[in-house]
Amino acid sequence: MHVTAAIRRWALANPHEYALIYGSPVPGYTAPQDTIDPATRVSFVLLGIVVDGVASGEIDTRDATPAPRAVRGDLAQLRAFAAPGVPDAVLSRALLAWAELFGSISLEMFGHLHQVIHDYDAFFELQMRRAGEFLVAGAA
Repeated sequence: MHVTAAIRRWALANPHEYALIYGSPVPGYTAPQDTIDPATRVSFVLLGIVVDGVASGEIDTRDATPAPRAVRGDLAQLRAFAAPGVPDAVLSRALLAWAELFGSISLEMFGHLHQVIHDYDAFFELQMRRAGEFLVAGAA
């Protein structure tokens, strides 16, 4: 929860930078190579938490919904690159939690929750708790 709250605080304090990194791509823009590594730090921190959770046994690794073959190949590449020892089921759930994190922030920042959600702090905390529960326990 602390990591997701810190990401949201940064996003709200730096809306233009957040939009540049996580918003719609600017047509024709290619990020300078020296900005790529810093932009991926958040993803590596989140994956590191998942790797540690699997290694410690805190994350259930059972697979209730096997991934299609094409997706298994993508997950294998991600595992080899940044998530050693993390099975497909957990990587898939981690990507869903990642999408929930940045989706929730983006919906708030870009006004898509206006007059739908009135307490953004409470809503974000609830969404992150639910995403965390799903990541840890899966859909047993």
